Amino acid sequence: MEIKRILFITTTNLFSNPRLVKELSYFSNKGYSIKVICFKIGTGDTESTIIEKKLSNVEFVHLSALQSPFLPWFISSSIQKFSKSLWLFFKTNLLLTTYASNKRSILINQSLRKAVPNYDLVIAHTLGALYPAYSFSQKHRIPFSFDMEDYHPGELIKTDVENEKYRREILLKNILPNSFYTSFASPLFKTALEKILQKDIPKSVVIHNGFHQHEFNFIDPLKNEDKVQLIWYSLTIAEGRGLEKILPTLAKYSTKVHLTLVGNLSKDFDEKYQISSSSFITHKGFLPQEKLHQLLCEADVGLALEQVDTDLNRNLCLTNKIISYCQAGIYIFASNTTAQKNLIDNYPDLGVISTNFNNDLIVVINDIKKIRANKMKRFQLGGQFSWESEQKKLDELIQHV
Repeated sequence: MEIKRILFITTTNLFSNPRLVKELSYFSNKGYSIKVICFKIGTGDTESTIIEKKLSNVEFVHLSALQSPFLPWFISSSIQKFSKSLWLFFKTNLLLTTYASNKRSILINQSLRKAVPNYDLVIAHTLGALYPAYSFSQKHRIPFSFDMEDYHPGELIKTDVENEKYRREILLKNILPNSFYTSFASPLFKTALEKILQKDIPKSVVIHNGFHQHEFNFIDPLKNEDKVQLIWYSLTIAEGRGLEKILPTLAKYSTKVHLTLVGNLSKDFDEKYQISSSSFITHKGFLPQEKLHQLLCEADVGLALEQVDTDLNRNLCLTNKIISYCQAGIYIFASNTTAQKNLIDNYPDLGVISTNFNNDLIVVINDIKKIRANKMKRFQLGGQFSWESEQKKLDELIQHV
């Protein structure tokens, strides 16, 4: 049966979920009728509206994660509080487990009760959408799938840590074996999850966080540029992302390196590390995706500074950042997380895993001519991570539904 109607469910907005945006664009361009249940969360809602207007054949249902309107927020908050108390006595109950885990699951379920079940496939993005998608699919005999962008049991959990980790494992362990397919943003998510399930996950595929290749143009490196051009980006530039650990070392080599930072700069971080007044750092602020990718193509080296000690998810993930460096053809200078090490071990021409930042930076500075000479080779290699390549995997899955 050819798929014509797809329901997507997420607990966030489009600005916070670029993987979802790429899927929506892909399927809408193929003429599928699409409906999306998503949230207004405040941050990025304006950008989400801009994204939505560019998508055709897509209908959006917006739920609120804010305290306004008050009544849905109050009811869902009360249900979650009650569910957490009751869950302690009924830990295998999936409805209680998901309500105790994520308040937005409650709002999604309420919305789905009003939905007409005329879909051929339901695709859940984010863990809070998993049980609602599963429950809806079971009730109406519709296949569902799950996209795992993060390793949810290993994410940073701030309250009720052990119980919440267990709840997330319960949901994944009991629901995923029923999914039509499961897609992973990192191969190590699949490996870690199969340890929980104690068996292989059927119909699973790794879909990297690739971008459209046309957003990356090969730019010849500035061979006469004395300074090594480093770049790092994030939505927010603040402590806890690895930058603070390398800035003192970079300052020692300020005559040999230049760092470009892209993102919203925290005032406290700026004052503490004197970013704005630095002679070897340029802060570009927030940039739209395509402008960011063009800027990446001009650099020599991309810094991928994921911290192993942040949480297990950081150790296992392959971020948008490191994939974009691959596609830009710039040399990757990566911290020693398991996922990043696996990537560089498999594709050693892409960059280096740093175990001693000072020593490894000196090597990069000394080898910059060789690094620049191999840029085209890296650019061609990085093309295999493009969205044009990754979306073909979706075709192979979808045609079997």
